[in-house]
Amino acid sequence: MFLGNRRGKRNSRIQSPPLTSNSYYLFDHIPRTGGSYLAAVLSELLGTASDNFDCGPDYPQQHQHEIRELDRFRVVVGHLRLDTVKAFNQVRPRHLISIVRDPVAQIVSTYNFWRYNITEDLPHCNLAKDLEFSEFIRAPSLRMATDNPVTRHFFGIWHEEALEQTETSRILAVRMADSYAFIGVTERMEESVIAITRLFPSNRAYHMPSNIDRNASKGSAPIADEDRHYLEQHNQLDFAIYRHANQRLDRILADESTANLACDEFKRRISLR
Repeated sequence: MFLGNRRGKRNSRIQSPPLTSNSYYLFDHIPRTGGSYLAAVLSELLGTASDNFDCGPDYPQQHQHEIRELDRFRVVVGHLRLDTVKAFNQVRPRHLISIVRDPVAQIVSTYNFWRYNITEDLPHCNLAKDLEFSEFIRAPSLRMATDNPVTRHFFGIWHEEALEQTETSRILAVRMADSYAFIGVTERMEESVIAITRLFPSNRAYHMPSNIDRNASKGSAPIADEDRHYLEQHNQLDFAIYRHANQRLDRILADESTANLACDEFKRRISLR
């Protein structure tokens, strides 16, 4: 499937209001990226945050009243959909924040989570329990989790058709990622937090959350070379987003003359936990 044929209105960048000390935010928690830790940081830094909530493709139409209820939170945290983002912005303009992870590591984490942590009788999780990893990543019915899942998340693609990985699709995927005010990187969590403290105005002092493992992304079991190669070939759009997020993070960190001081202060706070 070609991204340019999917809801063309979504191919343009999302317009964000100017950043001020009174700005409001949506934290788009992409699953298996360590987003809970970054959401806790945002709550400490920017103000009260909602509990994590999930929403399907029909969420805005079915639960508009809940969106209005959540408007009292300065940071709304959830597994968002673009239709949901639009519904929130109709109530109050908000800046989008998210975090992405190395695409192969994210898919491995999804497999392990579904296989070992989910006890509900869910078809996709049952498949993960029945299949070896090499079978899991090649199953057509599981493409939502193994074929550019972040790109699918950004564009609201809810079917199992394979995505066309054209240059135009890559450009559209990166453009959508660029619509976010900030996208952190799981493998660079501490640097991502430093970048957040520079980007988003706040009068609040912050203390690093102590009850969430910021190193949860580490320690994944190695996978076969042929499986890694397969995932790299079939997730080129997500890799483009991941590289773009890393490049943006590099620019933010390089643009600050007090980078070393900020890093030292961050490490000092961590050491006091």
